[in-house]
Amino acid sequence: MDFAFFFRGDLKTIADVAGPEAALKIARAFGGTTLYIPTLDAYERAKRDAAIKAEYDRGGISVRELARRWKMSERRMTRILNR
Repeated sequence: MDFAFFFRGDLKTIADVAGPEAALKIARAFGGTTLYIPTLDAYERAKRDAAIKAEYDRGGISVRELARRWKMSERRMTRILNR
């Protein structure tokens, strides 16, 4: 069944990105409410920090070199590694 006529505004954007079936599931679950979708900044930062820690744990690289490689200050790098 084609529900293309139903998809307008944000729901059309969701259908374009995730597909019509996903858009319908989201409409059923959250229809009539305001839905906040956060940015992926925290996820991307956690992923980056895990990569930094893994690189440091492999050894052979200083905090200074990591800071240069990742374009961060040594202080920031130390904070990431101490978490």
